[in-house]
This record gives sequence, structure tokens and C-alpha cells, in this order.
Amino acid sequence: MSSFNSTADLLLDQLATMADGKTEVCMFDEFARAALDVICKVAFGMDVDIINEKDTKFTEAVSLSFHGVEEASFDLFHKWNVFQYPFQRRVVKAVQFLRETGRKVIEVRKNAMKRGEQLPDDILQRIIQQQEAEPNLGIEDMLDDFVTFFIAGHETTSSFVGLLCS
Repeated sequence: MSSFNSTADLLLDQLATMADGKTEVCMFDEFARAALDVICKVAFGMDVDIINEKDTKFTEAVSLSFHGVEEASFDLFHKWNVFQYPFQRRVVKAVQFLRETGRKVIEVRKNAMKRGEQLPDDILQRIIQQQEAEPNLGIEDMLDDFVTFFIAGHETTSSFVGLLCS
């Protein structure tokens, strides 16, 4: 619960700095960043300070990856649309960045496990335990779970909270 509270406190502090009576604040964007911050902390033990650092490479990669999935879902011929190639290349790079981030996070956690450190009982820990229980699951499967959880979890949570605000 402390992760939720710390993110809520950061969000309130951030909103207080913008509350001058003149500045318009898109609450959907603020809640979307808060949702991603909570997912990072609670699910994967990552502290990336998304509330204060608005436009990070990580947040951009999550957003761009979702838009890539969205585009592929609605445009069945997107692969053959040459005008989409620059966008598609950006999406591929975003997913590669998320996968590399996931690889680093998993490696850090596995090293902590080897050292016998106290570890949180989070989604990352469950992904690693699942891989240990089923050796045919490799790092690529773990990275698939990592990326999918961020993209789906972030968009679902932020959309729901945004809907509550409207």
C-alpha cells in the first residue's frame, strides 16, 4: 500500500505546483503517469519517478508500443502501407527498448535472488518463479510477459481512471 500512497503523494505535490488558477492540466495524462508509476513500483520493483520526469524514454516507449498495437488492430494492411514504415520502425525501437529494460530488471532481480536478499512478492518474482518451475520457458517468454503487462496494464488502468474523471 505504501507504493500507492507514495505515488499519490507525488501526484498531489505535482498538481499543487501546477495549481495557479491559470494553467490547464490534463488530468488523464497525470493519472496515466501515476498508473504507470504504480505498475513499475508494485509489479516490478522499479522506481523510475514517472510523476516528476514527465517525458522519459520509458514512458514514451510504453505509449508508442500501445499505439503500435492499436494501429495494427485497426488497420489490417498496416504491414504493406509504405507511409506507415517510419512509424513502424519507431514502434519496433520502442518495444526493443522495453525488452532491454525488462532484461536488465530481470537480471538484477535474479542476481539479488542468488545473493539471498529479501525480495518483494511481486509480479516479477512470480514470472521468475514460473520460469524456474518450467525450464522450457526462456528469457524471451519472460520479456513478453514484462512488455505485455506494462502496455496492457498501463492503458487499462489509465483509461479506467480517466473515465472516472469524465
